Amino acid sequence: MLQTLGAEPVQSVPSEVTAQPPVITPQSASTQASPVVAREPVIAPPPVVAARPISGPTVVSEVMIAGAHARILKRGDAVLEVAPIEPPLSAPTASGPKIASRSEDAPDLARVVKSARIKRDACFAAAAAGGSAAAFEELRNLESRLLTCRPVLSRGDTWIADPAINTPAERARLAGECYENLSLAADLLEMLEKRHQLRPRNGLEDAFVTVAEAQSAVRNFADGQNFRDDSDQLDVFTFLRQQTQLLQIYVPNFMRRDDIADAANWQEVRKRLVTLRASVEKKAVSEREVNKRFDRLRDKVKHLKDREGDELRETWAAIDRNVSELSELGVPPDEHRVQAIIRRIDQEPPVEFAIGEPLAAALDVAEDADDAGGSEVAPRDWSATVRSIAQRLAGRELLVIGGHTNERSRQSFISTFGLSECHWPAARAHRLPVSRIEHIVRRPEVALVLRISKFSDHHHGAIKAAADAAGKPFVNLPAKSGYGVEQVAAAISEQAATRLSTPPTTQAA
Repeated sequence: MLQTLGAEPVQSVPSEVTAQPPVITPQSASTQASPVVAREPVIAPPPVVAARPISGPTVVSEVMIAGAHARILKRGDAVLEVAPIEPPLSAPTASGPKIASRSEDAPDLARVVKSARIKRDACFAAAAAGGSAAAFEELRNLESRLLTCRPVLSRGDTWIADPAINTPAERARLAGECYENLSLAADLLEMLEKRHQLRPRNGLEDAFVTVAEAQSAVRNFADGQNFRDDSDQLDVFTFLRQQTQLLQIYVPNFMRRDDIADAANWQEVRKRLVTLRASVEKKAVSEREVNKRFDRLRDKVKHLKDREGDELRETWAAIDRNVSELSELGVPPDEHRVQAIIRRIDQEPPVEFAIGEPLAAALDVAEDADDAGGSEVAPRDWSATVRSIAQRLAGRELLVIGGHTNERSRQSFISTFGLSECHWPAARAHRLPVSRIEHIVRRPEVALVLRISKFSDHHHGAIKAAADAAGKPFVNLPAKSGYGVEQVAAAISEQAATRLSTPPTTQAA
């Protein structure tokens, strides 16, 4: 069933309209999918002539009438026009429904910022005039202003200007503050996107939780009048949901219809939004400064192999300094531009030279990437150990903790061992909560837990306890030996081969 936001039920079309003779267009008959199914025709009535002046916001809705798609134009409660839409919006295709890419689905955040601010101003004007009904004459241009932002509006977008709704001044003022928060939230998301800050392990949890609360609070007003969703609130929700799924970030509250934020908390939400924006602006320094450090780092690495003695130590010191400065400027050690340069280094730092934490992390990431990809060989050349472990793991799941989450290695584990899934949560600060990892451990499909020991931390003890309680092998793999397929198979064979049986029939199937 297709009905856009703000579409009125079919019963809302006046009875005098439906009494008109049916109008059937040739196009409407030609666009039906085979086999042809009889349906009621789309009726095009003349404009309604009201006994009193027609007032209220003009709303364009797309609905289904007797199985056909139609566009309804209304002003207030009066239906001005009903027209068929050809061809049907949901015409069946041989390949099935189209699944749009993220670029096609992503809402226009700049439009949301502008539209939410228009609604904010309208709410404040209504509050100043004593309520939406009293302020209706002053708000007659709200609809036309909103139509400059989006082509179709719903009643959830223009409820404040509806003369049939008597909104108290205090509630109108509260709605204005919530719309202001919604515009700030959309602006924050747009800033993060433009500055390429929407990426894993970038501390986005607080921002996403705050944005979720800001968009949810708006639903107290449109939903409170039994209208459809506010279009701007729905756009922010959709963008946020896309990003949480893409970046695997869990937002615990305000992302469900039965979990609506308290609009009265707008001041605290406003404070957090302002703080988050200031933090993003401080973190995102000029590209010129970042490029300057990259140029210096690239030059030092290029000449590293030609240096000896004191010059070698000075070059390593310059490399260390530039990686540290890049980290302070918001460019992490595992960022692809840093790694593209660091991976050109083919020697260890001098023994007496103490490198800083950012450079140490950058070297670790580069080393892990080399280890993970350097030991892979053609599938027909896998050792007997790999083939034996693959027989025991086929159709089951593997949980990996520690190390730097590596999609290439994860897919290699799945394909080589015949796994149905390989869970590999991030090892750094923005990992899944321990409770959620323990839940994965307890899954009957999970055969064992593999720990990359070099990067272990205290929370791994709780995961080992969960594995022991569930009767699952807990395998330690020294990261210094690499974690390609052969290394993983050798560690499993040595530490857990006797505890791994052939997969049960239910799992193998």
